[in-house]
Amino acid sequence: PAPVRERRKVPRYVSELRAHITSAATGAASNVRVVTLSILGGCLEGRETPEPGTRFDLSTDWNGKPLRVTAEVAWKNPQGRVGMKFATLDPAAERLVREICSNLRLQPLAPVPPPE
Repeated sequence: PAPVRERRKVPRYVSELRAHITSAATGAASNVRVVTLSILGGCLEGRETPEPGTRFDLSTDWNGKPLRVTAEVAWKNPQGRVGMKFATLDPAAERLVREICSNLRLQPLAPVPPPE
């Protein structure tokens, strides 16, 4: 069989983290679940998720350690899932994200969709 070509730059990890997001522009807040996580961003789902291009602050905790990062919505699907990319990740936050990822299960590779 042909090898699976991954379109992502870094591995993604399957997550069940509960998080809180707050819009940097409007202050609107929402509870979300981090579905996948990587050192560059991840995927969120929730009842109210922001639109592409929106910057927000994400807050969650891992084993009693708070994680606070600023991210931006890269994409949104019709089901309301959003892809986020970290806008800022200071050294302490990066260490914590790496620690979290090291304790999660690797998401299997997904094939690149065929060209249209």
